[in-house]
Amino acid sequence: MMTIRQDFFRCLSTPSSNSRRWGFARGLRVSAWCANLALALAACSGGDDTDASNAPTTTGIDTPQPGTEPVTPGITDPTPATDTAGVVPGPAASPTGGEFVTEGNDFILEQGPVDKGPAGGFVPSEKVDLLFVIDNSSSMADKQEIFKQAIPDLIDQMVNPPCVVTETKEFIPFPPGEVACPAGSSRIFDPVTDIHIGLITSSLGPRGTQNEEIPLGCTDVAGENDKSWLLGRMRPEVAAESYEGLGFLTWDAKGSATPPGDADLGTIIAKFEHQVDAVGESGCGYEAPLEAAYRFLSDPDPYESLQRVPCPGRPDAGDLCVEPVGTDVDLLAQRAAFLRPDSVVVVMFLTDENDCSLRATGQGYMAMINRQLSGSTNACDADPNDPCCLPCGVALPDGCDANTDTNGCAMGSNDTNEARPLRCFDQKRRFGVSFLRSTDVYVGGYVYSKVPDRMDQPQQNPLFTELRGREKIFVVGIIGVPWQDTATDETRDAAAQGRFDLIEASQVDWSRYLPANGSPPADPFNIEAMSARSGSHPLTGDTVGGAGTWNAINGHDRPLETADGLDDDLQYSCIFPLNQPRDCAQAGYDSCDCVSETDAEGTVYNYYEGNPLCYDQATGSYGTTQYYAKAYPGPRMLEVLRGVSCPPDLQAGEACTDQSVVASICPRQLNDETKQDYGYRPVIRALLLNVAKRIVR
Repeated sequence: MMTIRQDFFRCLSTPSSNSRRWGFARGLRVSAWCANLALALAACSGGDDTDASNAPTTTGIDTPQPGTEPVTPGITDPTPATDTAGVVPGPAASPTGGEFVTEGNDFILEQGPVDKGPAGGFVPSEKVDLLFVIDNSSSMADKQEIFKQAIPDLIDQMVNPPCVVTETKEFIPFPPGEVACPAGSSRIFDPVTDIHIGLITSSLGPRGTQNEEIPLGCTDVAGENDKSWLLGRMRPEVAAESYEGLGFLTWDAKGSATPPGDADLGTIIAKFEHQVDAVGESGCGYEAPLEAAYRFLSDPDPYESLQRVPCPGRPDAGDLCVEPVGTDVDLLAQRAAFLRPDSVVVVMFLTDENDCSLRATGQGYMAMINRQLSGSTNACDADPNDPCCLPCGVALPDGCDANTDTNGCAMGSNDTNEARPLRCFDQKRRFGVSFLRSTDVYVGGYVYSKVPDRMDQPQQNPLFTELRGREKIFVVGIIGVPWQDTATDETRDAAAQGRFDLIEASQVDWSRYLPANGSPPADPFNIEAMSARSGSHPLTGDTVGGAGTWNAINGHDRPLETADGLDDDLQYSCIFPLNQPRDCAQAGYDSCDCVSETDAEGTVYNYYEGNPLCYDQATGSYGTTQYYAKAYPGPRMLEVLRGVSCPPDLQAGEACTDQSVVASICPRQLNDETKQDYGYRPVIRALLLNVAKRIVR
């Protein structure tokens, strides 16, 4: 009852804060949600509610019954504070249950098997398994369209590999009807005749929330919970086009499959484009691309569902924890059909926000719950890994300041925003606990032959076989970073005239992307923040400024405190021009950022003010027309990409590898399709150069 009342009054007081982040159409769905809350409130009325009306609006990490102490997620299921912007986490504490980190687990340090054939030594592969993990939340349609244009290039150049000029490394098409490349060049690899192509989305549904707790867009239906299943199994409109109804596409140039797969390039590209169209952008706003990929590829026992249960040692507090139950045998069957034991595996992520993969144990689901969370002790401000950094309202360990007048808890919660995906930002500092699964788990899925089961016991990683180790696994992230960070020095400048080469992962300066040596990322555009940032790009000199200034990377930072007093978004890492501007004052858009809305009392909320997406360069003014698309920093995605190329067991003196590719979801240009720097084409070139080393020549 109290939760319904609180959510209902939030709907009345902040009518447009959700639509600012999710778009006008989503705002209408929020209005419907508010109406349902009103009905629920009316249905629950009639009892004595005088105490509830005077109760504080802040709800703790859990909601224990009167007379009990709250369950503390930070005690029952801790994770390192890997999501804290500008702070370098200290040594991870050994887990007390539920989470799996490298420290204290010797088996995770076991290196995957060296690729070897019958006679020993590396054996290239004739097969490639491509898995695309696509964010299907709001604001992704523009990026999905660019992606749809780029991937046919990848498929085409795998089945009809280009020649690469020895001197310049430039790609040139293989001459039709010829048997060899022109002098001074060679074919990058022999044509790949056997490819599996699969798509999954970032949406994993309610994650343990139930009934009115479930946030908008995260229900247990297809599109909002795609379960890490292949899209051809989740979307009826493309199911018939998948190979034998298995959910993925098959390129089978030699007809070696039984029955044969597609051997016509135009046909398989058209089918792929249909699958991308079916992804959509109405998925869960708590994007979990890292967990989705891990479930599909590496999880030895993916759960069938999540159920609420009492927390360990607290049977009297109600069903306040969650645990996995059952085994998703359908997912295992899809994995077995898709993943060949001797293939090269490429995993490509497309997302414009940071990963929000919540723990499927303990109280990880609380980050999604539709009520205000408690704040944290002030120990979190100095060091989120401090043992005294805990949620307000829980019993503090000996030696910690338990006086609420001095430990920061008298200030109340700082969870005042209504944009629920902000729950994934800076969790340990803001709430005293991280609800996110450690990125160490996801790195381990790509670099270790053993992964944890539900009891934290080592099991064989399904991605690793006797014929496939680290050298045949590639991870690509098209994510929220400025493209200027990803380009080589030679091709970053406009004088490169259409040439754009990505920096190889072994040469990346990761301090530009992630905190290092106690300092935030060297590139301020890569810092997650709810307030204005400062500084300049270390390579281009572009300065982070506010409204009234303009830079070539993210336009400028925004004033995020709105007229309703809420900080309901993060600063952008980068933006790029839309090919076709959209008028957000018109109906028909699933996602639009430049809205103006009026509440029932006549108060106008102009969310386009100070937003660079809504800035008209011609008139120098902001309005309801959206001219640019956006992306947010993605530190968790970057941690995984770094870990794949620079794994945790890398020895002193050993060099990082090129097993990952970092690319920007904000393309350099979308004006000239003939140029190599068009859209996401630079990603294809970088991937082909790396994969070429592992494919039969």
